[in-house]
Amino acid sequence: MRSLSRLALAIVSVLAGAASVSAQTGDPLFRSWEWVEEPQSARAAGLAGALAAEPSDGSTALLFPAGLSLVSEPDLRVSMRYTGSGSLNLDRVTSQWAPGEVAFALPVGLSWGVGAYYRERRHLDLEIQDEVLPDGSFDQGYLGVTGREAGVAVGFAALPSLRFGARVGLSRAKLSGQVSTTSAAGVASPLSSDFRDDAARLGIGVLFAPEQRLQIGLQFDSKVAWSGAKLTPAGESPYDLVSPARVGIGVLYRPSTAVQILGQVDRVGWSAVEGAARCCGAGSSAGDLTLEDGTDVRLALEFRPQYGNIGIWNRIAIRVGVHSRSRGLLEYVGDDPVQQARFPGAGRSTEWSVGLAFWRFEVTRIGRKPSTVWVFGVRQPF
Repeated sequence: MRSLSRLALAIVSVLAGAASVSAQTGDPLFRSWEWVEEPQSARAAGLAGALAAEPSDGSTALLFPAGLSLVSEPDLRVSMRYTGSGSLNLDRVTSQWAPGEVAFALPVGLSWGVGAYYRERRHLDLEIQDEVLPDGSFDQGYLGVTGREAGVAVGFAALPSLRFGARVGLSRAKLSGQVSTTSAAGVASPLSSDFRDDAARLGIGVLFAPEQRLQIGLQFDSKVAWSGAKLTPAGESPYDLVSPARVGIGVLYRPSTAVQILGQVDRVGWSAVEGAARCCGAGSSAGDLTLEDGTDVRLALEFRPQYGNIGIWNRIAIRVGVHSRSRGLLEYVGDDPVQQARFPGAGRSTEWSVGLAFWRFEVTRIGRKPSTVWVFGVRQPF
């Protein structure tokens, strides 16, 4: 039964890198789903995530732990995120508030730094809308996914110009969804999926500063695989959820004490998602859905006005960023017009961000498809 075999295909799209939960299968439940790393701190969001070479505060150092030894004082940061409603492929994303992160970093001596964090890496509520497909049928239902992670990190300065770091976390993926495909004759075929699993995630990094104005960062985030998900009824086909690995290089240049220019390039291993689908009982139909590795490019600028001894100006930071993002949506390349409509694939997308920090408070607005995101943060040094 070919339609049932397609129920076993699965995908999880990252990042955003950020690495995440993303799943897509040949089943309509996942027709608009991709894994995207949600912005977790206001500063990281304001700089489009281009922080591999500039992890100078507690939150970003935990994202890129090679910079933990740069943290000069105990630092606690908390953030929240608001996502507006919008359209994604055939379906609709609903508006929602969600936790961002709680991150704490602590310097240890002159050469070490340690930290702990909790993050909600992904939160999506998706309405599967009743768009009419080429054969006259339509899908209707919902999909809800959350991806959470808690972990610890350590950073070490081998030399003033060379720093190393590592992070290990426990990632939990939780998914629930229901979809019903109604044929042109009015016959409904319901399907549901519920899933929760934990898996380890590793991140390592190197930070090199050949001179005061220049820093270069290298970052690796491992693939995460959650196993044992099932689609019901009829057969309870198991499938895996996969978050692809990321490898990134970032550069920071300081033309002055008030300006920082940042750039970062990440390679995202989306093909691991296709491989997971192929190995998990999908049969030959897995070859009809493709997903290639992608490259993300980020550029950002941070400006800190400096005006004599006036304290208010020295507490402000203005941030702008742009992120050219690869997409983690499977594309159907077979002859079935219904699957072609469900899985059209996607080209690159561009997201921009603007952020403002004043004293201990930060806010960032991200403009992107399918919806606009606001990230709010507060910092408490000790």
